[in-house]
Amino acid sequence: YYETGIHGGVKGPGHFHVAIQPLPGTEEKVFMFFFPYFRGFDTLTLQHHSVIGFFILLLFIFPTSIFVAKRVTCPLRRLVTLVNNANPDNLPGGFSDSYHDDEVGALARALEKSMERTKAFLTREHQFTRDASHELRTPITAMKGAVELLQQLPACEEEKVDRLAKRMDRSVSEMESIIEALLWLSREGLSEVSSQMCEVAPIVEDIMRQYQEQYREKGNRTDMEAAGDLKIKAPPAVVRITISNLIRNAFQFTRDGEIRVHLSDTGVEITDTGTGIAPDDLDRVRQPAFRGKESQGFGFGLDIVSRLCDRFDWRLEIESTPGKGTTARLIFRT
Repeated sequence: YYETGIHGGVKGPGHFHVAIQPLPGTEEKVFMFFFPYFRGFDTLTLQHHSVIGFFILLLFIFPTSIFVAKRVTCPLRRLVTLVNNANPDNLPGGFSDSYHDDEVGALARALEKSMERTKAFLTREHQFTRDASHELRTPITAMKGAVELLQQLPACEEEKVDRLAKRMDRSVSEMESIIEALLWLSREGLSEVSSQMCEVAPIVEDIMRQYQEQYREKGNRTDMEAAGDLKIKAPPAVVRITISNLIRNAFQFTRDGEIRVHLSDTGVEITDTGTGIAPDDLDRVRQPAFRGKESQGFGFGLDIVSRLCDRFDWRLEIESTPGKGTTARLIFRT
């Protein structure tokens, strides 16, 4: 058995194998014994120990599994609770930052993005309803007054009837423009604007004629100057409602004064000699529902103008001195 190689033999209750390998550079040898199995091994004892080991392992794995499962599903259960308790009028935001960068975190970020879009949609819907009720009030009032005058006129006064009919037709056209402009504000994103150029001067001239007639009793002097042919890429309805709000404010807050409109190659400037705006109110006039002391409206006109400017990348500048008047500049992206 001392020869190099693998040898087998029997000793005691079992057999064995031995491998003999000389150590390089020496006369010594290494013996490695292998005992594959033993005869007469107690199979029942093995089964007994296996069952005990299984239950011990189960007692360790079961509570550990419950702990791990709760820890893994806790963020998901927290997210489900947040979604179930969400109020449509006050949707939560910023909650995805508290989740890790894993599958649950990805789900939280997707839900937050969806809630932000839903919140923006609801905001635009509320603003559209509010803006429509505000802007449509003026042309509807004009139409109502024209109808009342028509009912009082004798049939022979064709000239007055024709003038009132034109006023009603203009009011209908104005309402159509208002609705189209408000629909632009209600959209989620700025759709592709038509490549057709919009001429600003004819729109301003028509607005000036409209308010000169509507506010004739205030005795204001008006002047319009156009330096160049201003054309911009924008829907005419949007241009009209934006400039109309600014010119209407000038007429509403000026009596026995002067209103001047100047068109340049970059925008429109409206100057009046009216009551002006208090310094404390100048920073708040663009806020929704803000009304000055002498305001007779609902305070949404400049808010609509500001949001249209933001949507079309225009700029609105307002300067005012109490008792001397106000200047509003609308600068287009040409």
